[in-house]
Amino acid sequence: MNRYSLMYLMENDMGDESTPARLRITKNVVVTPQGNSTTQDLVNALENPNNYGMYLSSLLHTNKNIKDKVAAYFGTPSQRAHSTRPEKTATNISAYIADLLNTNSDLNRLAPVMLSKITGYKVTGNEIQATSTPKITKDYIEKVFTTVFDNAGVTYNLTK
Repeated sequence: MNRYSLMYLMENDMGDESTPARLRITKNVVVTPQGNSTTQDLVNALENPNNYGMYLSSLLHTNKNIKDKVAAYFGTPSQRAHSTRPEKTATNISAYIADLLNTNSDLNRLAPVMLSKITGYKVTGNEIQATSTPKITKDYIEKVFTTVFDNAGVTYNLTK
């Protein structure tokens, strides 16, 4: 926009109009239940660590206790090279974290809070909303929600 068109807008108070709907950028991913599923079914699916699959490995970046336990279990690269420690893959890490969240009483108690940090979701009325941030993109949130709800077998409608 050149300075003359900007001056024209300022002189004619045309800059105060709302942005057209197609130009508005939304930062929320909204999930609503469909069919026989309820909002509580969606929340239960989000609080169950077994539904997350490989996305559980992102808890390594949000909880130091889990990070330390995973490091102790899988060891350092040099320890893995010279011993019979399990192979460190995203699938193995996610399976180990799911086992930790299900069996460790301290982590089991905190599991819903830790799992909510993966997407940053909140329940609002009859829907679940997650707001994207620079670190958590809308595409990532959509993939996590799709994986969780498909693994849980609940029907839902996801809008970005």
